[in-house]
Amino acid sequence: VAGRGNGTPVASSGNGSFFPIYPLAPGPNVITGTATDAATNTTIVQRTVTQDQTPPVLTLTAPANAVSNATVATVSGTATDASALTVNVNGTPVTVGANGAFSYSYTLAAGANLITVTATDAATNATIVQRTVTQDLTPPTLTLTSPTSGADSNAATITVPGTASDAGT
Repeated sequence: VAGRGNGTPVASSGNGSFFPIYPLAPGPNVITGTATDAATNTTIVQRTVTQDQTPPVLTLTAPANAVSNATVATVSGTATDASALTVNVNGTPVTVGANGAFSYSYTLAAGANLITVTATDAATNATIVQRTVTQDLTPPTLTLTSPTSGADSNAATITVPGTASDAGT
């Protein structure tokens, strides 16, 4: 069996296998394979392969890099591409609407939480956006050194000295 790929003869191994390499141009590329036997019977197969080296557009509208006392962060935005795409939040697949919009509730752990959103198109081009949300559930400490609770005063103003600190941030 003699083979041709896009009109160029293709050498095959003894078992009929072949592995030609074709350059691709951006956009759709038509590859035509032809096999002809000794009796001149011919089979033609065409494939279209689209070269896409453009990553998806990924816009993250929430969350911002922040410190929060929430237990859940809403991760939302849009992802668009010329081909089908997927969106993952820290490796978990997220549903993407027809307009590219997505929203996901991410459970926060105490401390810094790195949230990585990845949009990947059909050609495996990817765009990654990251945010850090630090969960702080510990209230600040506040100490007032005076006046004492229940104190009486005849003054028009009072000085209230004290200290405040926050170990959480």
